[in-house]
Amino acid sequence: MSMKEIKVQRKTLLDAVRKNRETHRTTFLEAQAGFREQVVSQLDRMLKDARRGLKYSLYVGLPEPKDMTNEYDCVIAMLEMSVDEHIEITNQEFSQYVLDQWAWKAGWETSTANYTSNKK
Repeated sequence: MSMKEIKVQRKTLLDAVRKNRETHRTTFLEAQAGFREQVVSQLDRMLKDARRGLKYSLYVGLPEPKDMTNEYDCVIAMLEMSVDEHIEITNQEFSQYVLDQWAWKAGWETSTANYTSNKK
């Protein structure tokens, strides 16, 4: 037997989404800083090679971390504006909002892991 929908307390759900948003944002900002460091390092190496007359590439080829904070902000805004104290959510919404398992999450974690201290 599987539950397809449940009612949750709005405040509890809001707290979970806010916590997940904060974790996401912190990881994104760390990944963005790591990405910037790697880009600068590659550009410095390319410039050095060009100045020395060596063969160099103009392609950096690093995937830029994506900021998905707006996904969380939208849910937070909806919950903040809701007049209901209990919110009905589906199992998919529960996975996203509470368990932080969004459809984009696995790819996002893979792309940011190269730039954070939580490297896989």
